[in-house]
Amino acid sequence: MTSPLSDKEAAGNHVFHCQQYMDNALEALQKNEPGKAGEMLWGSIAQAVHAVDAWRGPVIQNHRGLLNFATRIGREIGDPHFPNSFQSAKSLHNNFYIPVETVEEVEVLIPGIRQAIAQILALLPDEARNGTAAG
Repeated sequence: MTSPLSDKEAAGNHVFHCQQYMDNALEALQKNEPGKAGEMLWGSIAQAVHAVDAWRGPVIQNHRGLLNFATRIGREIGDPHFPNSFQSAKSLHNNFYIPVETVEEVEVLIPGIRQAIAQILALLPDEARNGTAAG
């Protein structure tokens, strides 16, 4: 039986997966798989939110908790574009199940999603942002 991860280790794991999902999204776009790419972009931003949650002492219990915590983070960040970028990523989650977005439509959302992720991860101290997976 393994011991649970510390908050710092959990945060690092989430940062690692955030980066991994972004890489997977870009790869999926190159393979003309916008549904998969969108799901990976949603996963990337969700992992960034989970990283901050883990660092601060986890409170997210479910999908609604994730959305509520992301709203709180958005208020902390104070960027008026953050909610739109977060919602764009969230909408791509649905695109996985019913793919209607094209590669081009997903690609145009990436800069805003990347900016939102950078803003979320900037809430972490440097030691948590390095994104090394615990293991």
